[in-house]
Amino acid sequence: MSFGSLVRKEAAPSASEKRLVIKTSNLSLVVKDVQEISRQIIKKSKELGGFMVENSLTKPEESPFGTVVVRIPSEKTDEALDYFRSLALKISSERILGQDVTDQYEDIEEKLVTLEKTKVKFEEILTKAEKVNDVLQVQRELISLQQQIDNLKGRQKYLEKS
Repeated sequence: MSFGSLVRKEAAPSASEKRLVIKTSNLSLVVKDVQEISRQIIKKSKELGGFMVENSLTKPEESPFGTVVVRIPSEKTDEALDYFRSLALKISSERILGQDVTDQYEDIEEKLVTLEKTKVKFEEILTKAEKVNDVLQVQRELISLQQQIDNLKGRQKYLEKS
């Protein structure tokens, strides 16, 4: 059974700044009833504020094998993993991976600051524009800037919640 990405902000060992780390935990469990355990994992994930991303069952009559991918808020990760482990007859394997996305997040912050400043400048230009063509051109630039800002904010939220 696999468990999807979890975001956790952690202090870097050598610095006091906060790090944004996407953590992925993978557990392989031997269980008595694959379908029932899959349901319990999904139910517990929802109780913890998470959700199911994928649920599949292979060969249900012979030797069943299931994959469950869930996303859980980072502050609930340990509780979820403890619960999932408790459902197993045996834990075949466990793997936890971390991906530091702090630099990506900070790059987005810097780009947003620049785009916001540029947007303010274009808004100032728009108030002074007199020709229709100038107004239309500035409005096109403002729309483009707003789209870029919205895209970056969306990416930022994705990194925060991944």
